[in-house]
Amino acid sequence: MSDVAARCARCGNEVLVSEFIDPEALQCPNCGTKLLLDESTTAKKVSPLTVRREKPQDPQVLIKNQGPQGIGDRRTTSRRRHREGKVRKVGPVRISDFSISLFLFFTLTPILCLLRYVDFLPDVDRMDYILGGQIAFALFYAVILVEAFNEEMFDGMLCLFVPLYAFFYLFFKSTSFSLRAVVASLTAAFGYDVALTVYAWTIAAFVNVSSWINGGALR
Repeated sequence: MSDVAARCARCGNEVLVSEFIDPEALQCPNCGTKLLLDESTTAKKVSPLTVRREKPQDPQVLIKNQGPQGIGDRRTTSRRRHREGKVRKVGPVRISDFSISLFLFFTLTPILCLLRYVDFLPDVDRMDYILGGQIAFALFYAVILVEAFNEEMFDGMLCLFVPLYAFFYLFFKSTSFSLRAVVASLTAAFGYDVALTVYAWTIAAFVNVSSWINGGALR
């Protein structure tokens, strides 16, 4: 079944109606005058159908009724997902990602900190342990960069060129709760060592660049 156009001879209003509608039942919705239908459709006479008028909705009405509400719903869902994460069913118990990340953080952090700051290990082994912790920290930092680039290019660029922004992204925008817990544990155990290493590399780079500039200037 297709629709045909019917025009009012008085006000010129045009509406779409079913091709099987009774021509005698057609009236203009604006002025009440009988609508004129194409003669090819008047031969098909069946029970009257309701006139359907095609009228686009006002964009302002769409924005008022749908726009802000949709945006608000998305923001609310995003905040809820960020705060709690997915809920997983382990047997009869339902556990959220947030609860799992807390358990992981409070289990992993004491172990790493005890091995780092308490003399459980010989000095040589402890130096290897500290080096391994810094390497693990660097690897998980790379994971943060990959996740940020996958989520949004702008966040990835900020994490790449502004190192501290990576931690802001991880703890306030990312929904990877397990990654957040592991990085927090590594920061608590090896954050001081990483900061010293970065500081030493920065000073070394500055000295080397200064020497190269001074050497070139003397020539």
